Formats: sequence, C-alpha cells, structure tokens
Amino acid sequence: MICTSCKTSKPEIEFRFRNKEKGIRQTQCKTCCRRDGKKYYKQNRVRQMRKQIKRNNAQLKWFDAFKETLSCELCPETYKPCLEFHHVNNDRKGDKPISRLRTFGRKRLFAELQKCACLCSNCHRKVHGGVLFLPKHRPYSLTDKALDFESRRWEFESL
Repeated sequence: MICTSCKTSKPEIEFRFRNKEKGIRQTQCKTCCRRDGKKYYKQNRVRQMRKQIKRNNAQLKWFDAFKETLSCELCPETYKPCLEFHHVNNDRKGDKPISRLRTFGRKRLFAELQKCACLCSNCHRKVHGGVLFLPKHRPYSLTDKALDFESRRWEFESL
C-alpha cells in the first residue's frame, strides 16, 4: 500500500484498520497518523483537554449513579461512600484499582468489575482479616448489574 501522506510504499500492517470487520485500512500509515495526531493535539490542546474533562465527568457521574444501586454483599449497607470493591481472586487483579478506573471506558471497567465483589468498608477489612468469607457461588456478578444499569441509563440521566 502507498501512504497518501508520505507517498511511500509500506506493508499493509503499517496501516491501521478503518473498518476491521470488512478489512478496510486507512490511507495514511501509522507513522503519518501519529505525526498528524500530535500536530492536531498541539494546535487544539485546550479544546482536547476540555473534551477529556467532559468525558471524565460524564463517566464519574455514571459511576456514582451506578454505585447508588449497589449494596454490600455480606451485610445490608448501602451508603455509597462506605462501599468498596474487593477482588475475589488476587491472581486476576488488574494493574489499577477500581477507584482509578472510574474515568476509563466502560468496557475496561466492566472487565475489572467481573473480578470483584461489592463490600462495605467494615466487611472488606474483615474479609482481608480472615474473619468473614465470601460465598463461593454469588447470585450475580457486578458486571451483570452494571450492564443492567447501563441498559436503563436513561432513567438515571437526570440525576
């Protein structure tokens, strides 16, 4: 393929997909796309930062509304600031805690929630201390609950 920007012939792997399902590639090579992206960001830095802040705020608002629907899996606690996420299997634990993933995409957040149980602060400490134990078969996963919440998101948009 020939890049429309630098006019050099490069292997197909050097071009990003425009539509992966149909196998359609972009007309600019990865190097030129990266260069143009950096140039655009430099020229529109403030605008790009505002867009990112707006996206982060929308994601935080969604996450807070989602957390309002949760309760501790071991006790009846529902007060949002008391609820924490406990990784059921530490071997599968991600590189970032859930509190840092709140502003990431929902797909990544759902993947991490799949590995977690919702516990209040007290129960979370007791589980780590060996005083309480999580049941082996939990009735639902947090991801299922999040996807259900996501499908009903329009109800919570006004919050």
